[in-house]
Amino acid sequence: MAHEFNNLLTIVSGYAELLLADKNESDPEHSDLQRIVHASQRGAELVRSLLAFSRKSEMNFTPVNLNREVEQVKKLLDRTLPKMIEIELNLSDGLKTVEADSGQIRQLLMNMALNARDAMPEGGILSIGTNNIGEGHLSAPSGAKPGDYVQLTVSDTGIGMDGETLDR
Repeated sequence: MAHEFNNLLTIVSGYAELLLADKNESDPEHSDLQRIVHASQRGAELVRSLLAFSRKSEMNFTPVNLNREVEQVKKLLDRTLPKMIEIELNLSDGLKTVEADSGQIRQLLMNMALNARDAMPEGGILSIGTNNIGEGHLSAPSGAKPGDYVQLTVSDTGIGMDGETLDR
């Protein structure tokens, strides 16, 4: 089923890219076609995530600029979240590259942002930050390997979880 869905996404993406090649950036259809290409790529990433989750596919670890991933997700969130939710980025300059699956990182950020949205029905602030963390400042589970780390933080001004949700 995942293979069939990926085939469909490849066709959608391919035709959209062909149409996009004939358009100038000033054409009204240009941005719509870019959205179709981006959405089909996101769909393919979701399929990979589902396969990885079901352990039928390995995650694709590559060097990732976490700041770039956060900025890409913010562009999507700007169009997705209600306008009464402000998105605040606190991205560290000179952030080190991490080995990660960029699709998983984006999915994680989207899930956390959507949870934050649900916790802020009247609006609020969603903050996403990155930071280089030296070995001496690491507050990681015991057994973490010595070294430098990159920290990703996500917080919101929402109402928090009720006791029943917290227990789950």
